[in-house]
Amino acid sequence: MQFGLPELSRNYFHVLVKIVVLAQASSGTKVVDMQGKTLSRGTSKGITYARFKAHKFSYLNITITGSDYVGEDSECGFACVKISSCFSFNLAAFHDMNGKVLCELLPSDLYNNSDKLVPSHSHHHYSIASSCFKWPCQNNGKCMAQNEKNSYECVCAKGYTGEHCETGETQFNIDECSASIRPCDINANCQNTYGSYTCSCKSGFYGNGKTCMGRPYFYIELPLAQKLAFNSENVGQFTANSQYLSLMNCSFTAGWTLIARFSNSDGKNWMRDDGRWWFDQQIAIGAITNPSAMDDMISTAFWSVRGREIKITRSDDPSHTPLLQTTGNCLAGKTFRSKITSYGDFRNGKVWATDQCRGSCKVQYGGQYKSTDGFQQANCSGDIQSANKIGFWCDWTGDGAVMMIGGGGTSCARADHGIGITETGRVSFVEIDDIQTEYDFGYNAISSTTPSQSYSLNIWIR
Repeated sequence: MQFGLPELSRNYFHVLVKIVVLAQASSGTKVVDMQGKTLSRGTSKGITYARFKAHKFSYLNITITGSDYVGEDSECGFACVKISSCFSFNLAAFHDMNGKVLCELLPSDLYNNSDKLVPSHSHHHYSIASSCFKWPCQNNGKCMAQNEKNSYECVCAKGYTGEHCETGETQFNIDECSASIRPCDINANCQNTYGSYTCSCKSGFYGNGKTCMGRPYFYIELPLAQKLAFNSENVGQFTANSQYLSLMNCSFTAGWTLIARFSNSDGKNWMRDDGRWWFDQQIAIGAITNPSAMDDMISTAFWSVRGREIKITRSDDPSHTPLLQTTGNCLAGKTFRSKITSYGDFRNGKVWATDQCRGSCKVQYGGQYKSTDGFQQANCSGDIQSANKIGFWCDWTGDGAVMMIGGGGTSCARADHGIGITETGRVSFVEIDDIQTEYDFGYNAISSTTPSQSYSLNIWIR
């Protein structure tokens, strides 16, 4: 028996409505309609039920309890209700080449982590449709849902009392919306309430009100069961299996998705000894929607969005002109993480190559590439790679790069130029001494070299 959403364009969905099903759990859990309750796990009666609210193009950035690929929203919902510690989930917005979406189960919800809900180009967030959805607690009080009773309780901040934390030491109202430091995003409306305020994004923008982004998509409504091809270089295909489906098409960056950024002005996150950002990181970090930022960044799209091409741009170029762009089917429909980790496990000091590149893709150069750090060998063809390529996991006599740009070898200044460069005497993420070092991007990875800190490099996928 298959369970789908009653209507994908609705803001809520029930995991199951008016049907009793054995959920194949060891405890004999049953799932039934509970007459409007938002959540009932009912362990003593073997009954489980949940109703979820969708927050489109949003991502709750908290530690996950587990993840897997599923075929549709309801499969992720069923997985959540069968785990007593699950109260919400993130779901990839678009199917991959195999018709699957990544489901991330979460141990809490947005009502207890409102500051962790961030706009996302690649995900939707679903929280149990809590009685807290109207944010009833004032003065920064926390709303604790009493899901079994379909009620809530406010846990007040210090100095406030009352059912909704409405009574405090300060008995007059401050209009935060008129303050000199605006509490909401410039593209949001600020509404003053007694003792607090609310932020909501203006028409044409989406987010939590503290951060609002312009919609990079337009939406079209499609009739029941109409199959649609998402034709952004044939990245994927979507099937409408309900009344309507919202489909992404034609972003302002011509189908490109920002997945990562490399900066030398903060910590060497991409060159950690454990290689975590390349192999294991499962939570987005950094300004994921701002290609002009100067901090290291990894987006959920790094491991969830599949494509064929990559491009590299500079943070100080608002037009996102590619410094390089791959030609042909470089990624072969994989995510970038799947591509970069397919060559082996190089975490915790494991040497990744000896006088070679593990793989490469052909590229074409453009924009400011001649004056960009890491591109100094873009016109040199060497022993291990020619000029018109980007190599993956490269080495020449102990100098290397995770992504070597241009030629490498004896005639091309060895291999420590590009992204994720190291001169350790053996190419790995672990440094040997203080003279030989590593940088998130640049040219010549020795301690006397100062790589650029006036701009960062962005990687995009499509």
